[in-house]
Amino acid sequence: MVKIVIDPRVKKYLKDNPGAPFIMGFMNLLLSCAVLLSTGHTPQANKTAEYAYYLLVMGVIIQFASFTKEERTKEEEN
Repeated sequence: MVKIVIDPRVKKYLKDNPGAPFIMGFMNLLLSCAVLLSTGHTPQANKTAEYAYYLLVMGVIIQFASFTKEERTKEEEN
């Protein structure tokens, strides 16, 4: 069995920014769209762009919820 070791800095970043994986997925899909468009695969590029948009929306919503929760926690501590 392979044990995957994740750098503590990466763990902290993902804990502080839970929407980041979705936003990074969005950027990767958007790059894929550019490649698909340049090779003439317009229908596939359009569908990929649609999925990219969904990832972006989910990432922003998760990030906003995390930010709101963090702000609420800070207010309660003060």
